[in-house]
This record gives sequence, structure tokens and C-alpha cells, in this order.
Amino acid sequence: MKIINILITIFIAIILEIGTNSCSKNNDNNVPTNKIEQVIPAELLTQIKEYMPINEGTTPPNISGCYLMSPTILVYSTLKEDNKDIDDKNEWCDMYYKFTAPNSNNTIGYESKEYNDGVIRSSSYSTEFNIMGYGNSFTTYMVINSNELDGITAKKATIISGTKTSEGIENMTVAFIMLDKNDPEENLVPINTIRIFTDKDGLSINTTFPPQSKTVKKQSTNKRRFRTLSIR
Repeated sequence: MKIINILITIFIAIILEIGTNSCSKNNDNNVPTNKIEQVIPAELLTQIKEYMPINEGTTPPNISGCYLMSPTILVYSTLKEDNKDIDDKNEWCDMYYKFTAPNSNNTIGYESKEYNDGVIRSSSYSTEFNIMGYGNSFTTYMVINSNELDGITAKKATIISGTKTSEGIENMTVAFIMLDKNDPEENLVPINTIRIFTDKDGLSINTTFPPQSKTVKKQSTNKRRFRTLSIR
């Protein structure tokens, strides 16, 4: 009898283990809601969520298209030198974003260009931006390892949130985070630096992706405008 009880106990344990593994596998196929916490430290996400929404969910909208974020202003930074820009609502570079439709893995293609008076200050491209969200609201994010000048390496993240409308993206907000770096002479911003930008007028309009040289939609005499948005 004792042997039978032991066998029954083992059988139940095996069934429970199989059930647990099955649930884990099902969750792994639908975890964009958790993935961002696997790549962005929780303490940084807590800071970011105070200044921008993180729209979790497995049914993000189709945001394919090109959008212009202008005028771009800084709303949060961990760098003290940025405080005046935040207080004065100084404008930074105009930002063009281009997205492709999400695939079955909830990743999208992404391309961006920063413009100042017709000059490209920075550009980036990826085919593996994660996207999550629900209804018309979304958050897309990506972690990249970059090679800078003089052998410097860095691990950076970009997070973009907003709400898709027929006119563009409302309340488009972009966070840049320095996660890690190999930078002996401290040429780059410190690890855990966060900068968060948004569109001052609340709407990043539908547009076409610009060529290599273009006059931006509005000129500015603000001397801070030449500064690029990304973490450097």
C-alpha cells in the first residue's frame, strides 16, 4: 500500500510539472508585457513611467508609416545640465520616425533621422523593435550595443510610446537610456542616464520620410536646437 501511495504521489507531481511547463510556454508566446522588464531595469522603468506611459498588452495597433515629432522638447533628464532646457522648454532637433507593420512576433522595422536646419545630425535603423500595446495605444522598444569612437562601446535603449490616430501619433514620447558602457575616459553620459522627449504640440503628424538633405518644417534661432536627442 505504501508503495502504491508513493507511486500516486510521483504521478501527481509529474502531472503538475507538465501543467506548469505548459502554462509557461503559453505565456512565453504572449509576453511583450514582460519583455520590457527583462531588458530595462525595474528602477529605471519606475522613473520613466512618471513621465511617459508604458502601454502593455499583446494587441498593439498598426503604426506603420512615417511621423514628424516637432517641435521636440525635453521633459525629463537625469543630467543636471539639462535642467534649464526643461524649465525653458527649449526646442531640440526635429525627429522623423518610420515604422513597418508588426509581424507575428510583435516586432517592427524602425528607422529614424534627426534634422536641424536641413542637416542630418543622427540616424538609426533596426528590424527588431519590440512592440506592445492595446487599442490605439502602443509602446515600442529596443536595446542596442553600439561601437563609438576611440574603441568606446555602449549598451543603449530606446522606448517610444503614443496613441495612433488618423492624423499621426498623439502624445508621442521618446526615452533614451544608457544601460552600460566601456568608456574609461567618461566621454559618454553616465550609466543609467535617462532623457525623455515629447512633441510640444501633442501631435506627431503623418509625413513622408525625408531625403538626405531637406529643410525642416520650421526654422529656429534657438542655439540649443543643434543638440541631438540621443544618449551620448
